[in-house]
Amino acid sequence: MEKAEIVYFINPNSGSNRNTPPETLIRNQMSRTEITYSIKEISHDFKAENIQKIVKETKAKTVVAAGGDGTVNMVASAIINLPVKLGILPLGSANGLAYELGIPLTIENALDTILGSKTQLLDAIRINEDKFSFHLCDLGMNARVIKGFEEEGKRGFLAYFKHFRHVLKSPKSFRCTIETGGSVFTHRSLMTVIANAGGYRTGAVINPQGFINDGRFEIVILKPHKNWFFRNAIAAFTGNFHNQPNIETYDCTSAKISVEPQQELQIDGELQGKKKEVKAVIIKHALEVLIP
Repeated sequence: MEKAEIVYFINPNSGSNRNTPPETLIRNQMSRTEITYSIKEISHDFKAENIQKIVKETKAKTVVAAGGDGTVNMVASAIINLPVKLGILPLGSANGLAYELGIPLTIENALDTILGSKTQLLDAIRINEDKFSFHLCDLGMNARVIKGFEEEGKRGFLAYFKHFRHVLKSPKSFRCTIETGGSVFTHRSLMTVIANAGGYRTGAVINPQGFINDGRFEIVILKPHKNWFFRNAIAAFTGNFHNQPNIETYDCTSAKISVEPQQELQIDGELQGKKKEVKAVIIKHALEVLIP
C-alpha cells in the first residue's frame, strides 16, 4: 500500500443528499497541496483492525473520519493507541463531537481545519470494556428517541423531535444506582447521561462544568419532577441545567451504573441495545484532534 500523510476514512452513506460528493470536495482540496493522501470507504461493519492496518501500512500522520457521529466514533476508537492526529469531516445529521470542538460544519471549512496545525487533546470514556465514548452516551429517554427514528429509517432534527414528542408523552422512569469513588447513590431516573462533553447538538447544555480534556467525566441524572420538561428545557438553553432540583451530577474517573429495568443505551449517537449495567472509565488525553 502506498504511503499517505493523510488517510480519509469516508462513509459513503453520509452526506448522500449533497450536490457535490464529499470525495470530490476532498480531491479538489488536496489537489491544491503537495500532501499525499488516500481515501478509503468504510461502513458500519468495518473493523477497528482494518482501520489500524491501513493507518500503519500508509504510515499516515493524520487520520480523518468523514461521516456522521457513528463514523467518527468508529475511527477514533480504532486509533486511540496510534501516534496520529484525528481530523473530523462532519457529514452526518447531528455531528455532535464536531460541534462541541468548534469544527466547522461546512465541508470546505472543515477541510481547511484538517490541513491546519492546531490541535487539542481529547479524553475518551471506555464503556463496558469494548466501546468508547468521546462525546455523550446515555440510558433511558434519549436512547429511546434514537431507537424510534432508527426504526423509522429517517434522520435529521425533524425526525428526532417527532420521536422526542412521542417519548415525552409517556416518559418512563427507572431505578438507577451509581457506584463511584467508594460511594453508592440510588435515584429514580428518566435519563442517565455519561458525559465527556457539555451538551447535545441541539444546543441543550446538560453538563456546563464538563470539559473534553480534563481527565474526568460527569454522570448527569434527570429525575422525575413536576413540570420537569419546561423547567429543564429552559435551563438547558440558559446554562442553568445543573442547578435544577431534579438534576444530580457526579464527577468521576470511573463508575458503574446499574439500572432496573434494563434500558436502551446509546453511545455518541449509536444505539447499543438494552443494558442493565454500564461500566465507565476515563482515558485521559486519548487522542489529539485537529481544531480550527
